[in-house]
Amino acid sequence: MDRGQGLHPDRQGAHRQAEQGDGGGLGRAGEEHQVQAGASQAAEDDASQLVKTLVLSNFKERVLDDESNWFVDFHAPWCGHCKTLAPKFEETAKLYQQGGGKGVVFAKLDPTANDIPSPYKNVFEVSGFPTLYFSKKGDRMSPLKYEGAREVADFKKYLAEN
Repeated sequence: MDRGQGLHPDRQGAHRQAEQGDGGGLGRAGEEHQVQAGASQAAEDDASQLVKTLVLSNFKERVLDDESNWFVDFHAPWCGHCKTLAPKFEETAKLYQQGGGKGVVFAKLDPTANDIPSPYKNVFEVSGFPTLYFSKKGDRMSPLKYEGAREVADFKKYLAEN
């Protein structure tokens, strides 16, 4: 299947081109690779935001090297379902953090503007939007694809169970 399928037409070529590289970060067997340069927005200062913004340049450092669990929304800015999900995802982050839910970081990444580093494309497979993954610390190469209902109560239940 073409990895660019389902992506905004302007990004399909960039995804195909990035896949041809030799990758970056940890491979499946734990070996080190060079992090591949690809399309990336500039990282932003999101320290005060409930939902962190991931880009290619900070994906490995934040998600894969961090000691927290990450709940990541792969979205497209033009996607209607993504726009509907965004306030529910942020409300869940707010409720979870107010309840002392430390150890889970909520984040979003726009794959139409940021390539996912090559060795992680098969791990964080995104073929449509929105796509949600829960990445547990200690098991980064086996994130759980969230396929449940997209309501605040459902997210809270899922996080409590995982």
